[in-house]
Amino acid sequence: MAEGCLNVSVSRTTVVIVNWNTCELLLACLESLLNDRPDVPVVVVDNASSDETMALGPLRYPQVTWLPQTRNLGFAAGNNVALRHVYTDFVWLLNPDTVVRPGALAALEACLDATPDAAIVGPALWNLDGTPQACAFRFPTVRSTVAEWARLPRYVALLRDVLFRLKPVRKQGPVDWVLGAAMLVRMRAVTHVGGLCEGYFMYAEELDWCRRFKEAGWRVLLDLQADVVHLGGGATSQVREAMLRELFRSRGQYLARFSSPSSEKFFRWGMRGVARWNAFAETVRPRAGWTSRLPLALAQSACDGWNASVASSGEGQGDTAPSVEKRTEVRICAVVITRNEARRLPGCLESLRRAPVITQIVVVDDGSSDDTVEVARAVADVVVEHRHTGENWDLNKNVGMALAQEPWVLLIDADERLTEKASQVLAAALRVNAPEAGFWLPRAEWYFGRWARHASSDSRVMRLFRRGAATFSGTRLHAHPEVTGPVGFLPAWLRHEAYVTLSEYIAKTSSYTDHEARVRSEAGERGRFSEIWTSPARHFWYRFIRLRGYRDGWFGLYYSGVTALYPCLERIKLWSLCRRL
Repeated sequence: MAEGCLNVSVSRTTVVIVNWNTCELLLACLESLLNDRPDVPVVVVDNASSDETMALGPLRYPQVTWLPQTRNLGFAAGNNVALRHVYTDFVWLLNPDTVVRPGALAALEACLDATPDAAIVGPALWNLDGTPQACAFRFPTVRSTVAEWARLPRYVALLRDVLFRLKPVRKQGPVDWVLGAAMLVRMRAVTHVGGLCEGYFMYAEELDWCRRFKEAGWRVLLDLQADVVHLGGGATSQVREAMLRELFRSRGQYLARFSSPSSEKFFRWGMRGVARWNAFAETVRPRAGWTSRLPLALAQSACDGWNASVASSGEGQGDTAPSVEKRTEVRICAVVITRNEARRLPGCLESLRRAPVITQIVVVDDGSSDDTVEVARAVADVVVEHRHTGENWDLNKNVGMALAQEPWVLLIDADERLTEKASQVLAAALRVNAPEAGFWLPRAEWYFGRWARHASSDSRVMRLFRRGAATFSGTRLHAHPEVTGPVGFLPAWLRHEAYVTLSEYIAKTSSYTDHEARVRSEAGERGRFSEIWTSPARHFWYRFIRLRGYRDGWFGLYYSGVTALYPCLERIKLWSLCRRL
C-alpha cells in the first residue's frame, strides 16, 4: 500500500511495527496480533530490509499498511514515520520479535482509559520458555550506570543492585519507564511532548520518551494483566558488537541530556576505570563473545554519546506527530469565585491576562466586605455580585459558567495561578477537536513558603470543561462537578499558593471541617471514636510514605503532619455531633 493511505477502522488503536531483516519473526508477530484483533489497523515500517520481508509480507497480509524505507532509519525515526499517519486515540509500538497473547491489547487500552493522566502503559513481558522478563525500570543516573557495568562477584553484585536500585520493576502501577518492545501510547500525550527523539539510532529512545512524558506531568504505567512474549534481539543479534556499542552510546546520550553538566568528569573517569577493571576480568575469566578490548571500546562509545548529545545542543528532541483532525482557534473563559480575596486575586487575574488562550474572565463575588469587587472590575470582563443560597459556595461556579461566552470554561480559584507553560499546553491540546467534555489538571501546592513537591504529587483538580458540559450540585465543599461526556487529562499545571502561615491554615480548616462534619451528620453518617486517630494516621502514611514526602526533607514531615489535621478535626466534630444525637 502507498504511504499515507492508512486503513480506516473503528479501532481506537493503531499498531506500529518497525522491522529490519526479521521476516519470519514479523510474520509470526502479525499472525498472533491479527488473530486476537483482526480489526486493528497495522503499520509496518520496513527499514530497507535485505530479506524477503517486502516480498512476502504484503502478499500474506494485504490489510496491513507497508511503508518501505530506502535506508535503515533506526527505531526512533522509523516509528516517527508511522506516527505522522496515526489517526487513532492510541498507538501500540510493537517489536517484530514479539508474540501477542489474547486480550493483551484490550487490557492495555482499558488501563489507559481508567488512568487519563497516563501517557504510556507497558505489558508484562515473558520469555519463550514462560519465565518473566524485565519490562520496567527506574531512571538510571550517572552513578548507577557506572556501578551497573562493573563485573563483580555474585553477592557483591546483589548488594550493589540494592544500593543503586538496579533491579527491574515488576509491580502493577506507576513506574519510571517501560521497555519499548510493546508499549501503548496515548496520542494526545504525543501531541504534547513530541515523538521519539531521533538523536538515538537504537536503545534509550523509549527511556528518553518516558522521561519527557513524566517531566511534562504524564504518568507511565506497567499493566501485568496484559501479556506479551518477547523473544529479544531479533534484529540486533545479527550485529551484536555493533549494537553493544550503540547501546552504550545511547546511554551516554541520555545521561548527558538529563544529568548535571558537573557529572561529566565523573562519568568519563568512572566508565574508563570500570572498563579497565572489566578488561582485566575478561583475561582472568573470559566470557563467550567478549574480548579484553571490547570493554574499552564500549566505554569510548558511551563517552562519544555524551559528546554527541552536548554538541547537538538540544537538536533532535523529537518529531511531533500531528493530529489529522480539524484544528480550531482556542478560546477559553476563566471563571473565578471570590469572597474577601482582595489580597490574592490580583495575582490570579494577572496570570490569566498573560495567557493568550484566556479570552474572557468572569468573576462571581459572594458578598465580600473588602476591596475584592473593585480589584476584579479593574481587570475582569464580567463581574457579578451573587450571594449563594446555601453553605456550599462552589455553587456560584454555576453562575459563572452560565455567563461564559467561549467554547471552553476554566475554573480557577483566587489563590491559584495559570502558568505560562500551562497556557501553551492548553493552546496545543484544545486546537484539536477532541471528544472529551472535561479535563483533570495537575496542581502544584505551595504551603507555608515551600513547594510540597512529593507529598502533594497526587494533587489533581477537575477544572476545564466544554461550555454547558458541567454543573455543581449538592452540599459538599470542594466536590467534583457532574460532567456530561468523557473526561481526560492535560498536564497544564496550576500553581496553588494556598497558605502563608499556620494560623491561616488552622482557621480555614476549622471553618471547612465544621461544614463537612455537619453535612456528613445530616446525611446519616455516624462517626466512630477510632477514626479520630486512624484517619489522620492514614493521611500521614499516604503523604509521607506512599507519595515519598520524606524526599521533601523536614518540610515533607511538617506538611504531612499539618495537613493530617483536617481529617482529624473532621472526625472529632462528626463524632461530637453524633454523640449529641
